[in-house]
Amino acid sequence: MNQSHELMIVQQRLAMIEMQMKEAISLLNAMMNERNAIGEWVDEETAMRVTGLSKSSLYELRKANRISYSTISGRPKHYRLKDFENILNENERLR
Repeated sequence: MNQSHELMIVQQRLAMIEMQMKEAISLLNAMMNERNAIGEWVDEETAMRVTGLSKSSLYELRKANRISYSTISGRPKHYRLKDFENILNENERLR
């Protein structure tokens, strides 16, 4: 093998290692965010990450009394995961 081919192989391996490291970091961040849960309650950031909803969408659901929320010392808001599950069940469509 010539040097340019060997260099290309090394670059490909480094790119693969970088991708695996990013995936591992993402997993670790997700695991750390799970620490943002108290019983069945999760903080607003975790609720947004888990549901894919924006802060304004959470606000709209709160105002429509579709989800419960609570606070400890004002901020941040905490949400019950069960409320999101209930909405999913209500919106479930049979195939």
